[in-house]
Amino acid sequence: MARRQAAPISTQCFQIVNAFDVNEKGKWQDKVKKDVIQRVSNFGDVYHVHVDQNSLAGNVFVKVASGKVQTIRNN
Repeated sequence: MARRQAAPISTQCFQIVNAFDVNEKGKWQDKVKKDVIQRVSNFGDVYHVHVDQNSLAGNVFVKVASGKVQTIRNN
């Protein structure tokens, strides 16, 4: 039996995984944050970006003005 695809969820918050190398040394957090803001702002306003420095999966959390940004990202 084939699985149905889930409908896209329109949300202001999402997570980017593998956004950075967890073994990176130095002040890389600001560079990652600026890069995420630059890329995501092409689709709408960015309210907040949090780079989880302790994440082993390279997680970055993003909040945007509209859920449409999230829908575009998923497609």
